[in-house]
Amino acid sequence: MRSINKFKLNFSLILLLCSTVVFAQSGAVETVSNSNHIIPIGNSTVTLQQNSFSINRDSYQIFSEQIDGKKVFYISENGEFFVIANYGFKEGKDDYFVDYYLFNNQFEQVTKYREIAPFDLPHPIVSVSDAGFIATFDPLTFKLNIIEQNTNTSSVLLEGVSFEMERTPMIKCLGNQIIVASNVTAMNQSIEDADVNLFLIDKNSNKVVNQKLPLSIVTGLHFSETYLMVSGLIWNADKVYGKTYEFDSALNQNREFNLNFEKMIKVDDGFFLISGNRVKKLSHNFDLQKEIEIKGFRIFNIISSENHIAINFSAENGNYLSILSQNDLSEVTHPILISEKQIWHNIYLTASELYFHDLTKTYKYRLK
Repeated sequence: MRSINKFKLNFSLILLLCSTVVFAQSGAVETVSNSNHIIPIGNSTVTLQQNSFSINRDSYQIFSEQIDGKKVFYISENGEFFVIANYGFKEGKDDYFVDYYLFNNQFEQVTKYREIAPFDLPHPIVSVSDAGFIATFDPLTFKLNIIEQNTNTSSVLLEGVSFEMERTPMIKCLGNQIIVASNVTAMNQSIEDADVNLFLIDKNSNKVVNQKLPLSIVTGLHFSETYLMVSGLIWNADKVYGKTYEFDSALNQNREFNLNFEKMIKVDDGFFLISGNRVKKLSHNFDLQKEIEIKGFRIFNIISSENHIAINFSAENGNYLSILSQNDLSEVTHPILISEKQIWHNIYLTASELYFHDLTKTYKYRLK
């Protein structure tokens, strides 16, 4: 493996306390597959290929489907259900099919649904719920589609929206609730024109609550049964501001904070979030406790594992993994070069390994 020192990683640590943590590891990255996207789930694996996908348990194939297209894996918050979406992109300028396969955590197929997506336009974004349904949101029409075992329902969350390609929507499901957030007009450069709409949808009652937020774009969503965090950016004159709003379960605003996040994870004593090239540790009250800046890099993902967090970040010369202490964000491992490719889709955590996937290969890193 190429020496990490050649890339001159510049870590600027803003720490009040540093400690040394012993972390058992192999220190090596293994290539699991040169052509497939492999996702570990307990003692089973989901394998995605260009022309098919399959599910294997204890080395036995229990499901397979022959279908050509780009495949994306989605899993619910607590892992009760997952979706394999197949985007059947065509070489010509033609509309294409999107097929959704919904499975429960016993790897039983719950339902399959097909819709048509227009050529060269944004396709719907997807989330899957632990309650056993798929929710999709079309950013062009603000149409919400709910796909269940025996039914499919749709509604338009905001009537009369104009055609706009520059929307940055997000969607998340928690139980029977769905959160959708999106700017309506283009990514505005003025606080006066900021118009992110936030929707809370109750699937059982069909109740929709709408809040308009003074954000130019939304960058992150995080919510539980009692609160919701919505984060975004505000362009005002020549400056960009980060802002996060906290709401209760009825979408009443509680607090706001002058920071933004792209992903936030909950741990026992607070939160960790990523924003640009920074990792921040916050208390339960959202007070900043620790922060690190990784200069010259872009952080894509963060995941917690026991008393550590793993961050995935990239620069022009490749993609890296670093393990940090949850206590003070000190380095448990030096940054490890995973691949010379920059773009990553997901990180999957097992009891002892981290799985990574780039555009073609699957890698794993042994934690213990």
